[in-house]
Amino acid sequence: MDSAQEWQPEEEEISLKGADKKAGKDLSRVESGHTYFDDEVPDNNPLQETFQERICKSAVKKNVIPKKNRLKNQIHFSHLKKHGKLIKNPFFLVSFEPSPDNIFRIGIICSKKSIALSVERNKAKRLLKEAVRLSINYFPPFHVVLIARSAILGVNGNRVKFELSKILTKLKDEKI
Repeated sequence: MDSAQEWQPEEEEISLKGADKKAGKDLSRVESGHTYFDDEVPDNNPLQETFQERICKSAVKKNVIPKKNRLKNQIHFSHLKKHGKLIKNPFFLVSFEPSPDNIFRIGIICSKKSIALSVERNKAKRLLKEAVRLSINYFPPFHVVLIARSAILGVNGNRVKFELSKILTKLKDEKI
């Protein structure tokens, strides 16, 4: 065979069964019951997730505070540091002031000075974010900054949520 001459398949080599396999329709396996496609979920398999369950799991994100409830600018953080009231807790500090637009907003700070290792800082932020996410509907309309302390690394998420709920009762009792 010359190098200039290209190989062409003969008509006998081309098969329609291959086209069915590429399209995901291997008919021999479907008839025998060996293969399920994405839209065909067996009724007797409890381990198989439905499409809606997969969508719901992907939509639920842990540790996510909605964007409308986040303090974003350095201006807001520095303003709260100067003018906000402070509540001390063994696990975190809370600086707060009433919101001018009646929307609850929160920011979370983990300083390198209080928690040296980045892995531990990230763990502290995750604990605080999850506690806030679980109780976000109970916050009054304040701007709040949570400042993590190193003691937060020795407790679990339930304890952090409990301490945050105690702070929430103090915030609700606060005069605007």
